[in-house]
Amino acid sequence: MRTMFFRGALGALIVFDLTREQTFTDLKKWLKDLKTSSPGALSILVGNKNDLEDMRVISREEAEKFAEENNCISYIETSAKSGINVADAFNTIGERLLNRKLDELGT
Repeated sequence: MRTMFFRGALGALIVFDLTREQTFTDLKKWLKDLKTSSPGALSILVGNKNDLEDMRVISREEAEKFAEENNCISYIETSAKSGINVADAFNTIGERLLNRKLDELGT
């Protein structure tokens, strides 16, 4: 079922909860589905709930390592509650997709 959401995608924000280990563990399944459905799609790894530092179970270093090992173009931490870095995540993927298109067009 997840794969139909990824079909034809140019980019994706792959989000996990910094306070829940299982969401981090499930990332491999999400990225596999993305790569299967849209092999050329760019992805950014997003750790959400960075406003709950006292409840955090995934370190920045662990998430950055995962992003690098899985060819994510970036890792960013956000808070949907406070809005911290949410726009940055969307802007980053948008800019990368635009630059990729411009490169393809040779401009």
